Amino acid sequence: MSSLPLDANIIGLDPVRLPSDSRMPIFPAGDIAVVHHTETKATQKVANGQTVLLTRSRLRVLGIDGIAITSGYSADLDAGSITFNDITDYAQPIRIENRIEDMALVSDAQINGSLIPT
Repeated sequence: MSSLPLDANIIGLDPVRLPSDSRMPIFPAGDIAVVHHTETKATQKVANGQTVLLTRSRLRVLGIDGIAITSGYSADLDAGSITFNDITDYAQPIRIENRIEDMALVSDAQINGSLIPT
């Protein structure tokens, strides 16, 4: 690994105060961290009465134009399914996003990037 000397005029602070290895923790202990994964089901055309099964409970329906669709369907969040009731104004085909996430307090953050949640 090589590094160039930093000019204080360019970075706006005295580089002597920076760590020599250029690594700095970005998640201090006591901060809250949210880890998530969003999965998008392939675009598809839907019809009234159709049920789409997914594996997760946080669901969002988007039209082909990228605008969220907030009506015309009912969601069973425990089962991870959506049943379409009125697709009249939908920009088809649609995409369905589902997400899983968790939030935790960071109790320790190491310089190597390891986070210890509580």
